[in-house]
Amino acid sequence: FTESGLVGLLEQAAASFSMAGMYEAVNEVYKVLIPIHEANRDAKKLSTIHGKLQEAFSKIVHQFFYDLPFFTFYYTEYWLGADVWHLFSCWFLWNQVRGFG
Repeated sequence: FTESGLVGLLEQAAASFSMAGMYEAVNEVYKVLIPIHEANRDAKKLSTIHGKLQEAFSKIVHQFFYDLPFFTFYYTEYWLGADVWHLFSCWFLWNQVRGFG
């Protein structure tokens, strides 16, 4: 790979992750690209990258705070049965978490 080939491939990967809604992966790709552009002192590319990171993080925040249902549902389960004696009479409480992507 040349440096420009690697940069092009990583920029394509970041765009694909963004289109797929995998915004956390966009951040990880740009973590690799930022030092390359800093070493080359390419302020225009750095500005573009930070703008795209700002878009990705704002989408993460919007998805987390605004797209979740208003009420959170909790589930309880009570284990009964001969095959789970070590769990007999134990209550388990968990929250169904919505993931990103």
